[in-house]
Amino acid sequence: MSLPNFLIIGAAKSGTTALYHYLKQHPQIFFSARKEPHYFSYTQTSKQTNGPSDYIKSAITDLIEYESLFHDTKGFQAVGEASPTYIYIPEAAKRIKELIPTVKMIAILRNPVERAFSAYMHSVRDSLEPANSFEEGLDLEDKRILDNWGPIYHYRKCGLYGEQLSRFCKLFPHNQLLVVRYEEFETDPRPIFTQIYNLLDVDPDFKADTSFRPNVS
Repeated sequence: MSLPNFLIIGAAKSGTTALYHYLKQHPQIFFSARKEPHYFSYTQTSKQTNGPSDYIKSAITDLIEYESLFHDTKGFQAVGEASPTYIYIPEAAKRIKELIPTVKMIAILRNPVERAFSAYMHSVRDSLEPANSFEEGLDLEDKRILDNWGPIYHYRKCGLYGEQLSRFCKLFPHNQLLVVRYEEFETDPRPIFTQIYNLLDVDPDFKADTSFRPNVS
């Protein structure tokens, strides 16, 4: 069975895409070509979300298809993927524990107010936010959640990191989970890379090219 031995679990709009692109430069780290399979977050039924954004509808829910993402991993010390819904969807932690109990996980967290506004601007950028302002989007959040809109529109709720991390802390040893702050990563990513390389048991001296910034909203 070919499965990842590490995951970037979120949070969304907190630098997960940048982390994915920077870490995959390391010669000992393999990432699935598809950054966000969302396998542990959704079932075939639960991924049928509403709202304008439909990226969750393409989530992989078949184990064989998920395993196929990791077939060409010979020679790599660390094999991973990055799905920022894992930290948020309540069922994900338990599903991860059941299938890959020794997996290492990285959570990168951003000031929840800035994270929420970035998520809003992400949807505005992609013409997927019907609200006329951030304030209106916040006012509509509870109704959108009831109407089964996807997590990108859960502006406030996605920032409740304590509640989200507690699910992982109850199931996994502390040495399997690394929590980093987006603000520290943005200021100087080098110490963060060292922590991650040590977590994944890869060469800690590798220097990633961080001169570009992917997925800016």
